[in-house]
Amino acid sequence: MNKDNVVLQTFRVSMSLLSLLSAICNLWVIAFGFKNNEQFIEFLEYIEIFYLIEIVLQFFTTYKDSEHFENVYTMRLIAKEYILNGGFFLHVLAFIPWTFILPHDTPEE
Repeated sequence: MNKDNVVLQTFRVSMSLLSLLSAICNLWVIAFGFKNNEQFIEFLEYIEIFYLIEIVLQFFTTYKDSEHFENVYTMRLIAKEYILNGGFFLHVLAFIPWTFILPHDTPEE
């Protein structure tokens, strides 16, 4: 998949907006705590699914070789470039389901 693909560019813009919204939601949780809101948890799970799609798409997206300025189509080289230089670890951190890992506030009884 070429980086100039319109569908890929649209997906990336959508991911940027979702990332901004996710950051705002996470700041909300940090500031005001996490109440067991099922809709909020479901929303964050959908965002995590989009991060997984982003990770998978990155392994199939060509990149320009910095030495020859040509598109690289070899899957092994694309994966190596993405893992070493392309933000793979940042995407994996974004994909971690923090709502299941972090402790939840329990309602007072």
